[in-house]
Amino acid sequence: TRPRRDGSGYGQGRRLTLNGLAQSTAKGVTPQDRMLARLILAAGGPGYMAGNTLPQEPELLADLLNRLLASQRLHWQSLEGPALRPGPPRRCRIGWSADDRGRQVPALHVLGEADDTPDGTARPLDRAGHALWYVDPGRGLCGPLEPPAPPQLVRALLRAPPLDPVAASLVAQRLPALALPVRAGALLLPATTARVEMDNRPPVIRLVLTTHQPPKQKLSHWQVPPVPADRAYLAFDYDGTLLSPHGGSEQFRTVHGDRITIRPRRHDLEQAALARLGACGLHSAAPAPGTGGKGAPPLPPGVALGGHGMPETLWLPFMADTLPRLRAEGWQVEVTADFRWRLAAVEAWEGEAQPAGAGWFDLDLGIRVDGQRVPLLPLLLALLKRLGRNGDPDALLAQDPEARLYAPLPDGAHVALPVARIAPLTRVLLDLFDGTGTLDADGRARIDLGQAALLDGQQALDLPPLLRPEQRDSLRRLLEPVAEVATPDGLATDLRPYQRRGLGWLRALHAAGTGGVLADDMGLGKTLQVIAFLQSLKNEGRLAGPALVLAPTSVAPNWPREVERHAPGLRTHLHQGMDRAKHWPADLDRIDLLVTGYPLLLRDHEILAARTWSLLILDEAQMVKNQAGKLAGLVRTLPADQRLCVTGTPLENHLGELWTQMDFVMPGLLGDSRHFGKLFRTPIEKRGDEGRRHLLTGRLRPFILRRTKTEVAPDLPPKTEIVERIPLPDDQRDLYETLRLAMDAKVRQVIAARGLGRSHIIILEALLRLRQACCDPALLPASPAKRTRPVTSAKRQHLLEMLTEMVAEGRRILLFSQFTSMLDLIRSDLEQAGLAHVMLTGDTKDRMALVDRFQAGEADIFLISLKAGGTGLTLTAADTVIHYDPWWNPAVEDQATDRAHRIGQDKPVFVYRLVAEGTVEERILDLQARKRQLAASIHDNGAESPGALTEADIDRLFAPLAG
Repeated sequence: TRPRRDGSGYGQGRRLTLNGLAQSTAKGVTPQDRMLARLILAAGGPGYMAGNTLPQEPELLADLLNRLLASQRLHWQSLEGPALRPGPPRRCRIGWSADDRGRQVPALHVLGEADDTPDGTARPLDRAGHALWYVDPGRGLCGPLEPPAPPQLVRALLRAPPLDPVAASLVAQRLPALALPVRAGALLLPATTARVEMDNRPPVIRLVLTTHQPPKQKLSHWQVPPVPADRAYLAFDYDGTLLSPHGGSEQFRTVHGDRITIRPRRHDLEQAALARLGACGLHSAAPAPGTGGKGAPPLPPGVALGGHGMPETLWLPFMADTLPRLRAEGWQVEVTADFRWRLAAVEAWEGEAQPAGAGWFDLDLGIRVDGQRVPLLPLLLALLKRLGRNGDPDALLAQDPEARLYAPLPDGAHVALPVARIAPLTRVLLDLFDGTGTLDADGRARIDLGQAALLDGQQALDLPPLLRPEQRDSLRRLLEPVAEVATPDGLATDLRPYQRRGLGWLRALHAAGTGGVLADDMGLGKTLQVIAFLQSLKNEGRLAGPALVLAPTSVAPNWPREVERHAPGLRTHLHQGMDRAKHWPADLDRIDLLVTGYPLLLRDHEILAARTWSLLILDEAQMVKNQAGKLAGLVRTLPADQRLCVTGTPLENHLGELWTQMDFVMPGLLGDSRHFGKLFRTPIEKRGDEGRRHLLTGRLRPFILRRTKTEVAPDLPPKTEIVERIPLPDDQRDLYETLRLAMDAKVRQVIAARGLGRSHIIILEALLRLRQACCDPALLPASPAKRTRPVTSAKRQHLLEMLTEMVAEGRRILLFSQFTSMLDLIRSDLEQAGLAHVMLTGDTKDRMALVDRFQAGEADIFLISLKAGGTGLTLTAADTVIHYDPWWNPAVEDQATDRAHRIGQDKPVFVYRLVAEGTVEERILDLQARKRQLAASIHDNGAESPGALTEADIDRLFAPLAG
């Protein structure tokens, strides 16, 4: 339009669209108008202005409005009014206004320039809330608003829905607690006349447990019968309104005059309850087939929950563990009469054990449920058979210390049995489980003394005493750590602490009337512990008759000698030799200990089995490890009040060897050999079954005492010296005696001719031949053994047994001999036995290479000639030193021993000296003891010399064989 010429207003003009206005061909349009039209179009087109809606971007709106205002062509609602001018920034606040339905709607109020009261003529320009500007038509102003809060918050508040009276009250209550970042006084609360109260009480959780039986129907032969469906129905009670976790009202209102109470749904608690049942294995499930139909009882309210897998593994733990806690927390739980997983409570535990003779007992245990006594052992046995290997109590307790086993009762209910409480019983019944025992018609089990020891005193089972007081006390001492006892009077040797503990264990066995296996490592004094035990029994008058020792032929003579050395008050008799029958004691009851060899049992079984021995001892009990052997059968027929096995190797090859010894000392403890193989040997040896191994260990623990040298190291000195006296067999004795007579005659003839001082070389040569005969007759030049047949070497055989056993124990060994030819023979034996070894003699070129190999563990045995390796070597990898033949000079032997026993050694060192019993070697030991203080002078006489000998020494060295 154009202004009239007379100035009275504008002409009629013509209407242009924004697109037309933006065209450069439009007539009468100024460049400024064209630019504004183009800005409006760029901001969104004519629809913005036509809909009374401005651009959303605050920066774009501000730029556009400022340009429009600067053109002085911007009018409010009509061109007749004055053009709007840029106005100063104005403050505003958020308030409320009523709509046509009486609801309160959030609104933005423009405040006056001078104070914070609303300005009635100014209004917000932006209805959509995207930008904050005002227009004041009365003053012809338009300008920006200063927001009372961050613009995003203002826009969010202005988008709030209309509020009814209840909602207005809630907003008025909660809005102040939000602590919104709003300028003070810039946010008004909605007005309300109603008093609204919130009721946040949790709902009552209701759970119904029921079992739906399948509908009766006729099935064909190939159809699987349907099974009952177990369901839990979960619902939430809001003052009588039962809701499922899914769906339903979100809140409940109660009106009392002007007071309105609102109770919202507690979805958090509902979901937590649902998740808790889900953690127990209960998840949403469809109603059972056949339920809810015509004529069927109505389903309980709430969502249906069920489980998967075996029902008893879900519902019984739920009934035992979860349900009591839910009830304690206020859940209302209903278990219908037809729910099939009812759990009865154990009111009392009852039990008794009646002696059945010969160390056996009839065990009768029961539980009282609803006033009725139910036999417990049949329940447990059925459980173990069903669970199989999973029934191992140790495995169950390792997974869960609170584990339970659930046993069915005759009335269809179940009872929860804590595994921790019945574990001792289940360990015993594992034997019955595989057929090694049965229950009688009354549900009682026949248990042996070892099983009684496991059960006796189990307070959790409330059992009466199963054993006599003295048996119970002794077996408890066997099950507890072994305690030391005092060295008995009459024992001439002070016992080490671990030996006093061994004595205490032997006394506990005797008091309990049981046998056992003393299985300490070689060299820890097993013989001494048994002798001390016999002495203690005699002191207390409990050695009712003689004890019998069966030992290898070579070891048997050692027993009388050790008894004389350690307990001279004990009377012994060695039943051995061709004329042994002539020397049989006339009054055997006056003898405390009778010793004989295993081979003689085959010949003298009748006389040895004619009486009951107070104690029967098998020394080196591995000799009877073959259960099918005749010897193993014969030793079982010897009557005895108590039986002991003494061995350093109770188990060499397989568990059958252990069974043989245990069946000797405790018949029936491990069942017969067939069931032992099925129950223990096969699972342990072939499958590595740790559960069976622990079970076997538990059964044997009271009856086997085994200490290694490592275990008793604090009780041992840094170096322990042991003399092994080895009897010579008949053929070697004959050879030695023949050679001794010849050498004795030769020496005495030379002494008579030359005198003692000038006969030194002849004496040494004669002694050398005797020592060679002791070591191995094969060392003798042109010996009769080489001309006819080999003569037995007792020391060589004994050595090979020692080395085999020591290597199996993990020992590292230095073996010294002065005879390199003897080392050659030993090396041949080691090669045949497959024992790893190295050898050092005077011919060895690279000594250190051999030392390094031994130190690195490439060999278990180091053969060393005394002269070549007695000094200058460090061999701290060794923990055992063996001197095959005694040396004249003890200092030389000590130097050889110190190859292992020196600074840097961190293990106790055991030194063995092998001596042919009754020969020149035994006399050399006596000579060493007397001559030790003369080591320097002996050394001056040379390594090959025994030192200055007297005629008395000659008499002793060339004396006939002792014994």
